[in-house]
Amino acid sequence: MVSEELKSMVAENCPGYEPYFTIRFLSDSSVTASCESCKHWEKGRCTIDYFHSITEVLKRN
Repeated sequence: MVSEELKSMVAENCPGYEPYFTIRFLSDSSVTASCESCKHWEKGRCTIDYFHSITEVLKRN
């Protein structure tokens, strides 16, 4: 199982991240990014195969 923190880090660094919708908090204008909110995330996996390559880059840094 992939942690929510990792999915957020991957989404923030993914060139293919395209959210289904934007979540905005009333007190904050930032956007919450996560693989779960990306249109390329289906059935717990990235359909454009960016997830694993981005996690490898994040591990190196």
